[in-house]
Amino acid sequence: MGAPIPEIFAGMSSAIALWQWGTAARFPLHVRTRPGQSPGVTVFKPLRGADERTAECLRSWFEQRYGGVVQLLFGARSESDPVREVVMGLMREFPEVHAEWVTCGEDWGTNGKISSLAQMEARALHPFWVVSDADVWAPPDLLEQLAARLNLAAPVVWTCLYRLQPGSSGASRWEAFVANTDFWSQVLQARDLRPLDFALGAVMAMPRHVAGRCGGFRAFSDYLADDYQLGQRLVRSGGAVELCPVVVECRGGRLGWASAWRHQLRWARTIRVCKPVQYFLCLLANTTLWLLVWMASHSGGGVVATGLALLMLRGLGALDLEARLGLGKVRWFDCWKVWAKDLAQAGVWLAAHCGRTVEWGGERFVVAADGSMRREHSGSGGGGITLTRSRASR
Repeated sequence: MGAPIPEIFAGMSSAIALWQWGTAARFPLHVRTRPGQSPGVTVFKPLRGADERTAECLRSWFEQRYGGVVQLLFGARSESDPVREVVMGLMREFPEVHAEWVTCGEDWGTNGKISSLAQMEARALHPFWVVSDADVWAPPDLLEQLAARLNLAAPVVWTCLYRLQPGSSGASRWEAFVANTDFWSQVLQARDLRPLDFALGAVMAMPRHVAGRCGGFRAFSDYLADDYQLGQRLVRSGGAVELCPVVVECRGGRLGWASAWRHQLRWARTIRVCKPVQYFLCLLANTTLWLLVWMASHSGGGVVATGLALLMLRGLGALDLEARLGLGKVRWFDCWKVWAKDLAQAGVWLAAHCGRTVEWGGERFVVAADGSMRREHSGSGGGGITLTRSRASR
């Protein structure tokens, strides 16, 4: 008879997978509510570089169906950044939209995204703020749905689950599959255990005073996971993080396998720094790994048959989670992708514990235990802030 540990871990990991699947099935994903108030909203879009999908992502913010006044702030660290031409083209295409280009030349910290946000903060005109990553495509009613849930007096951040839209390369499609089959259910599982104390950087919507309550964006300018830091500081001050059921899309450009690996490692090390104990224990939830270990440690046919049945259930559950995001139908013969993903993620988990460096935006950073980071090699900052406005804001 084999050792009981593989059997315990196989049963535990299978139970966790079923728990995640059930939690996701109960969440009212994609459900809309009746439109209500429409306070003035400022949308912050920190940018860096452009790819073949940048224009369609940014255009979605110009095309929002919203009853109130909208201000779009697009910021990057250099006038020569190619994304500026994309933004200027959209500003000419939508002259009726109040949009501003902000060159955020000051180096206010190692997190370039937050450095840009902090420099755009003074330009915000409205009481309702939405912060969104550059590669996010928003459905046309996103601002409407966020505003319907907003209480301007309450210290609450509303954040959105997201799906990765597969790109044209094999590495892009694989990375999207990895995220879409598990990540959102893990967020919901974390919410089952305790109230959320982190936001998701794809979309963070809040009353203006929430940023001030957390020290302003500049307070996060030296941290890797700014969305996590915002949620942590807000919850510690008596606020809350809530999930909006509207799903947004992250549409990145074409990735090579080396870039996909660096992305996965950065995400893994980010989570490990933010939640070290939870990330260490997450290996226990790797269903495929522990089922294979269990089957390999026993010779009985009953164990193999049970293990194969549980493997199939694990695969179908993950594929169903992907389908619920709106990404096609469940195809049982794709279960092998789930099993391969689980085994690959065991390798990522190991690599995440073997260093503290991450690559982001072409730079390498060393991440400290508190989540702050420093450049491996110091860089130079730029100048001050310059503005370019669309016709509607003049």
